[in-house]
This record gives sequence, structure tokens and C-alpha cells, in this order.
Amino acid sequence: MKLIVCSKTDPASHNMFELFTQNFGFVEQESCFRYKDFKLVLIDIDLVNACFIEKRFPEAELVIFASKHSSENKVPCLTVHSDGNWGRAVLGGKDYTISFAPALYIKQALLELFRLKNELKLEKYQVSLEVTHHGPNLQVPSLWVEVGSSMEEWNDLKACEAVCEAILSLNRLKLKNETVVVGFGGPHYAPGFTKLVLTKNYAVGHIIPKYVLDSVPERLIEEAYLKTVPEPDFGVIDWDGTRREQREKVMKVFDKNGWEIKRMRDLC
Repeated sequence: MKLIVCSKTDPASHNMFELFTQNFGFVEQESCFRYKDFKLVLIDIDLVNACFIEKRFPEAELVIFASKHSSENKVPCLTVHSDGNWGRAVLGGKDYTISFAPALYIKQALLELFRLKNELKLEKYQVSLEVTHHGPNLQVPSLWVEVGSSMEEWNDLKACEAVCEAILSLNRLKLKNETVVVGFGGPHYAPGFTKLVLTKNYAVGHIIPKYVLDSVPERLIEEAYLKTVPEPDFGVIDWDGTRREQREKVMKVFDKNGWEIKRMRDLC
């Protein structure tokens, strides 16, 4: 079963909940709504604090957070990412704790958002991955599918519909022969990894960005690999988006574990 989580405190998420229940065939059963292999719930607290959700729904094999995206520059966007904290927990979850990143589901959601951007004429929206960057940190694979970055976009029902449809596409994985990787370096919106996923047969799980690589513990570099599912084929460093010391830090961990690592520029 795949669990979709929406929140009353999040205007985009609440809009998505209304769309799911009114337009996409979800039927209310007991304390949730059901459609195909999905359960849908609406919670009263911020999604980043929903660490209780896997205990309430232990049968969930995948948790999908339908959410708003916020940013200071207010760029309209549709984004996908895994969750976890590479350092102190600022937005939910636990310090220095990451969840399991479902690389194939992340890729499929991103591809669907890119398709729907054109189909629904959402020209102003950028479609991209984000790096792993906040809670709630679950022990079941989880991902976030979001619309941003201001109230105007959160109340854009076409954009919210795109997120809903992208999420529902995850009922069945359509991807075949993808190479799964874990990423290191680059900025928050991961343009290099986004291009890799959209244009090549690669699926990316966790991404540790340049801005945290200096401080992230080596054990979390290992966990980024171990908590990307399915198991990565190798790691990828955004060579131009890292400093030499950062690359050496990552390669040291990979060498110790006998894992392969490649440069992004060699894959594009």
C-alpha cells in the first residue's frame, strides 16, 4: 500500500486533498480515503513533523507527502525530493538522520511533472529535483512532491492537479533498465542531477549538496548510499559543483566500502 499524506496547515496540500477526494475517485473508508493501491490521509500538523505516520499506517510500503514548496525568491516550481537531515534538524525530523530515498519513484514523479507542465500549460513553472533537506525522517521509503513557491502557486489548482496526477502515476512503476545512483555536490535545486534524470536512464536517490558537504559526517555519506533504494549502481559527484576537499572526502568513503563513483560530466 502507498500512503499519500496531506496537511490542513498547508494550503497547497489541502488543495491537493480536495482534488484527490473530489476529482480522482478516492472513497472514504474509516479514517482515510482509498483509491487503487493508495490510502489518503489529512493530518492536522505540518508534514515535516509527521514522524508518527508510519506507526499509524505500518502497512505502508511508500509514503508520499503532497506539499507546498517555499522559497525566498518565490520562483514558481514543481519539485520532487527525498527527506532527511544532514545536520541539525531545522524543519522536522531528527538531527543527522535520513530516510530511505526511493530513486525510481522519485524519477517517475519528476518525469510526470515535466510531462504535465506541458500538457496543462504550466509554462511559468520550473520542474526540478531538490536535494535531501528536511524531516520527518521515516524508516519506510518516502518522497515529497511539491508546488511552489508562494500563495499564488499554492492556490493554482492546475499546478496542484499536476502534483496529484504525478503522485497517482506512482501506483505502478513504469521504469525499466534505470541505473540507480546517489548524488554529491551542486546547489539546492540540483540542476545537473535533474538533467541527468530527465534526459538519461539514471534515477537519483539521496543528494548531498555542496553547501553541507564540509560538515556532513562520513557515516551519513555511507548512509546516503545505503538508504537509497534500490541499491545504487554507483555514486555520482557533480565535479564542477564541489571543491577538491569535498570530492576527496566522498571518494575516501567510497574507496573504504569498495563502491564505485563517477563524475557527472562523464555521464551527460
